[in-house]
Amino acid sequence: MRDAWQIVILHIEGRWQPGLLTQWRRLPSGWVCLVRWRKDPDPASGWGWVRWDPATIQPLTAAGLEAAGLGEP
Repeated sequence: MRDAWQIVILHIEGRWQPGLLTQWRRLPSGWVCLVRWRKDPDPASGWGWVRWDPATIQPLTAAGLEAAGLGEP
């Protein structure tokens, strides 16, 4: 497991939203990362382990925002 602190955009709950990637973990099936995408009074809600896939998790950069359709038109 590797600690990492990176702002990302995450396609979850049906839309793209910013998230904080805090850890990477290598599994036999590939990489997963621990991401928090919203604060919630319920500590089990708004964060979780997500399989890394460029179609669902992207660095929060101008290129990543554009690829996700969140950039300026």
